[in-house]
Amino acid sequence: ASYGPKYKKDIVKAIKLEVEKCESIQAFLLIHSMGGGTGSGLGTYITSFLEDLYPNVLRLVVPVFPSLNDDVVTSPYNTVLALQQLTEHADCVFPIDNNSLMNISNKSGLGDLKVGFDAMNSVVADLLSDLT
Repeated sequence: ASYGPKYKKDIVKAIKLEVEKCESIQAFLLIHSMGGGTGSGLGTYITSFLEDLYPNVLRLVVPVFPSLNDDVVTSPYNTVLALQQLTEHADCVFPIDNNSLMNISNKSGLGDLKVGFDAMNSVVADLLSDLT
């Protein structure tokens, strides 16, 4: 029951439709979790087949590493397997530590319980917008 192979045809079709809109594609930017099964498994699967489909296009990956007190029992296992895939298939990795992300959100006053994920996503978006 792996999502990657099951939906590969649909994912590839969607990617190719977007690539066709580009005059000269330079890179893919992938953002995914490392602890959860879908983020780590599907995220690294996509990175892997992008290397096959577009070998001359950079794969920039922003993996979010799980917190120490993550509630997903398989997080350490998923992270190790995903990290191994990233070392093989990503050209550049910008790691995000979930604990640090939560601390930044809380210190900046963005960490209100109502906007927890929005605040953390905002911090990541600000980080990525500075990568020029």
